[in-house]
Amino acid sequence: GSTTHRLSPVQISAGVSLVGGGDNSSRFIKTNGSLWAMGRNNYGQLGDGSTMQRNTPVQIEASGVYGLASGQAHSLFLKADGSLHATGLNDVGQLGDGTTSDRSNPIQVEANGVVSVYAGHKHSLYIKSDRSLWAMGSNSNGQLGDGTTTDRHTPVQILSGAQMNPKALTINAGTGGTVSGAASYDFNSTATITATPSAGYLFSNWSGPVASTSANPTTVNMAYNREVNATFVQDNADSDGDGLTNYAELVTHSTNPNDSDSDDDGLSDSEEVSIGLNPNVANTSLMNHFNARETTARAEGNTSGISYVQANALSFGFYTEAEKMHWIVPDTVVESPWGLRKEMRVGLNM
Repeated sequence: GSTTHRLSPVQISAGVSLVGGGDNSSRFIKTNGSLWAMGRNNYGQLGDGSTMQRNTPVQIEASGVYGLASGQAHSLFLKADGSLHATGLNDVGQLGDGTTSDRSNPIQVEANGVVSVYAGHKHSLYIKSDRSLWAMGSNSNGQLGDGTTTDRHTPVQILSGAQMNPKALTINAGTGGTVSGAASYDFNSTATITATPSAGYLFSNWSGPVASTSANPTTVNMAYNREVNATFVQDNADSDGDGLTNYAELVTHSTNPNDSDSDDDGLSDSEEVSIGLNPNVANTSLMNHFNARETTARAEGNTSGISYVQANALSFGFYTEAEKMHWIVPDTVVESPWGLRKEMRVGLNM
């Protein structure tokens, strides 16, 4: 009841459940839901119908109040029915009644659905039961968040309920590929996710709350935080028919899965791999050797052609007896191109 500064607490009232303070004014709610206010009242911010300073609490509402907020010289409060009320300074529309007229009696801003309220210096924000965020008042520095610097005299929606309740999508990629689409999404929105296999792999399936485990891309409903996994498998097809799988060509040997002879030397990729050669390096000297032996065989063969050569194989081998001995070590078998020689000899087109 005084204007004396207090250096230690003094009891103002009993049965108080919530308090709030503005610029030289204060408010509190009692356990019975009544709203009280005191202090500076030059713009009617106390809401008692006057602009008189109050040194003792005055009752503003008899019951039903459960939330409050105080700005520089305006105040807002919530009632149990979800209605929002405001009073005081309104020079930039901070009360949200569509005017810039100050109010010394509370005016209703929303009839229902409000669950939370906040007051800034000369602006106000509140949240509805659908989680949407609304704002009004001064916006000179973009403090309302509506993408402008225009003051708002009536509430504008800043974020929808979905935007105020985002859900996180986590996507895990197994060996052999990558995934995209992991992000934070608006509540109950639809996320599109994509799996991209690495070279030599194929997409196999999704696991988790997806619309389809086999479709790629697929979608996820973001009603909750979600986690999805992508599985990839080796590509065991043989696109060029050379005896090596696409996985082996791309991952193990770095050859072209669509070209049976990646280095164009006359030997297929699988033939080169089988005898320990590099299928990416043309074996020109070896093929010249083969061709020379073939030419010799053709020159020395009689009119019976290939049948004669096959019947006299030892006379027309790709390696001479001396060359063969070079590869033989007592009690040891040394890998050599002999197997390839036999295939090449039988396959000669004479």
